[in-house]
Amino acid sequence: MLKPLLDAILRQPLIGSGFGATVTYKSADPRVTSATAGGSGEFTTYAFEWAYLDLLLKIGLFGVFIYLLLIFKLLQALWQRVKLQTPNLELKIGSKFKIPNSKFQIQSLSVGLFAALTALLAVNVFTPYLNHPLGIGFILIVSVWLDRDKAQN
Repeated sequence: MLKPLLDAILRQPLIGSGFGATVTYKSADPRVTSATAGGSGEFTTYAFEWAYLDLLLKIGLFGVFIYLLLIFKLLQALWQRVKLQTPNLELKIGSKFKIPNSKFQIQSLSVGLFAALTALLAVNVFTPYLNHPLGIGFILIVSVWLDRDKAQN
């Protein structure tokens, strides 16, 4: 599976092949060979467990660079919030829900988001979370929280 995936990446290494890109490979898995015509074992898929290779295939080197730059900037901003001296954040949703606004609460939330984003990067080595709605959603939540925090200060 690795060789066909690398070959597909090398066809469009800079800009990628898009999120609908598929790779066909020959599998020795009995479940696959029994389900294919003539037991050939050829299997076509668009999802891969090597997430960084999956990102390279889909968005290319430029896309991966920009995506990782965004994540680095988020981590950098979160780390700055941990060292923040005088935070003043008040975000209300409705009349009852309010984001914390004390220094300790903001620093604690920043440490938690920093750790979670770092864990997401580590887990992404084996499971494609950075291009999954859960990972993208988490990155969006962190971005909105940081943007709202910046607007309040």
